[in-house]
Amino acid sequence: MNSKQERLIHAISSFSYGDAFVFAPDEWQKGNARREPADVIWSANGCLMLMYMKESGGTRDDPVRNRSKRDKFIKTNLCQASGALRRWRSGSPIKGSNRFKSFSIPHEQSLPLVVLSLAETGCAIAQYHHEKACEMGVAMCATIPTSALDYLAHMGGSMLDLMFFLIHLSSRKGSWSEDETNKALNVYWRNASQQSGVLATWPGGDDGRFRIASDLLIGLRSIAPESRTVMRRLLRSRDTDLSPDRVSPLAEIFNDIRLVDNLILVAQTAALLDLAARRRDVVRLVKLAHYDIVLCAMIEFDPSYTAPIDVALDAAKRIDRRGVGYVAPVIFHFIKPRVSVCRFGFAPRPFPSAANTLLTSWANAQGTPLHVSIMQTIADFFLPVAGSNG
Repeated sequence: MNSKQERLIHAISSFSYGDAFVFAPDEWQKGNARREPADVIWSANGCLMLMYMKESGGTRDDPVRNRSKRDKFIKTNLCQASGALRRWRSGSPIKGSNRFKSFSIPHEQSLPLVVLSLAETGCAIAQYHHEKACEMGVAMCATIPTSALDYLAHMGGSMLDLMFFLIHLSSRKGSWSEDETNKALNVYWRNASQQSGVLATWPGGDDGRFRIASDLLIGLRSIAPESRTVMRRLLRSRDTDLSPDRVSPLAEIFNDIRLVDNLILVAQTAALLDLAARRRDVVRLVKLAHYDIVLCAMIEFDPSYTAPIDVALDAAKRIDRRGVGYVAPVIFHFIKPRVSVCRFGFAPRPFPSAANTLLTSWANAQGTPLHVSIMQTIADFFLPVAGSNG
């Protein structure tokens, strides 16, 4: 792995995109030539994102030259993607590994694909490549600044949020500058914060309950040993199974939740701290866009007292039988003044992920009224609301 790949992997996985699902692929060899399928790949929730990056420091006093170099880099990235997709579709699986697991991804016609180009030359842009997406037969194809990935990650966004942004970008003729791109993402964050109620309850995000809930929920996207160590320290739960195989399905779920839903969970989880201080136990169903999640809070009077946990798991089973959707019961066990996860509960996910559903719908809707409807719906998330400074 070269330094460029290491920086890109750090940018997309170190904070919130899911470290278990990002890897640098093995090279393909043909004769004496060796080619990489991509610089970095994200694979999770029934989706595949191929990322290509070319970078140069740029020349401060020569913007024309910087733009020319950037356009050349974008062309090179997309040519590499086209060649990789041809080879993959001809029967060469994409292989690679990270510190958690190995990957071997054969071509599947039904697997939705995203091609993401990053061209850094001192004048980065965001641009959707409609013709290239059709030509390559992928759901999405775009160029964005690397800083946009960083910004989205640090605000708590997931790959699903990135896909929302790419659809919004597709409605724009031409391109956005790096500054325009980050302003659009800032509006997206403010809208999500207002819709979730987080800004009204914690204007500065400096409440201890908010920090605990936020760190814990972002940590659930990761299966890294350090994340599990933090979780154990917060949760004081020796018997909780936090092995990679156990945590990985939960990490996929939390990587399939948009920013607004993650913030709703943060607000609801933090609010349970107050309720747990006044009541023996609390069970709450949080209905999100694609998932329903059961939260359970209790004060530990008796270690053998498991009634709220049983209620939460029973509620999850009832909801699952009614077909409302997959329920990930995340059981929060509160011991004043600390918080701990006492137990995780899973059920097999009986339907496609939110990301898979979005990409498949977007790809199939090209040239239909549904295509315009999807764009208009997502555009609302990027419109400044009344009273917003975004």
